[in-house]
Parts: sequence; structure tokens; C-alpha cells
Amino acid sequence: MFYWQEDLVKTLSFYITGKWNGNGYQPEDFPLITDACSSELNEKNGGLFIYNLCTICGFKMDDIPVLLNALDYLYKNGLGNGEWGIPTKLQLKLILDEITGKDSIKDCVLSY
Repeated sequence: MFYWQEDLVKTLSFYITGKWNGNGYQPEDFPLITDACSSELNEKNGGLFIYNLCTICGFKMDDIPVLLNALDYLYKNGLGNGEWGIPTKLQLKLILDEITGKDSIKDCVLSY
């Protein structure tokens, strides 16, 4: 099972502040991950959901604002689940289908 929320947040963090390379604590030791297909994201709870969306379905970092806007729309309009407004699996699937132009479960082999 993918924890897509965690992977999304980590991917954004790596895009904005970089991912530690294990060498030191200077800015160059935190290279930015600007490609959703970067092998640096290919780890569970470390960007794997976004990595798989990219490598299998063509999702790009430029698609993240579209995803966030769609999630924000659900939240602001009370269309998500529970008090936090988390989207249902079906809502997330439909958003990703729209972004990628593919069936994100069948074509992209994703589970939520």
C-alpha cells in the first residue's frame, strides 16, 4: 500500500529544500530533486508514489500544482472525508486519471 500523502509531502520537500546526500551539512549536500522520475524518490514513504506515477504514467513535477489545486477544491467545498477533508480513494483516482490521461489503477498499476 502506498501512503500517497507522505510521499507527496516528501517529494515537495525534496523539490524545495533538497534531499540529504549523506555527506555533510552544506547546501550542496542537499541536492534538489526536480524530476518526478528521479531514482532518489524510488523508496517507500520517500516519494515512491510520485516516482511510480512518473515512470509508469508520465506524471511530472509540473503536475503537482494541478493535484494540489484539485485536493484544495475538495477540501474547501467539504467534499472530502472526515473533519480533515481527506479525499476518498475514488476522488484521488479520478484526479490522477484526469492529470495523467490514464486509468491510474489499471494503466499505472497503483493502489491507494
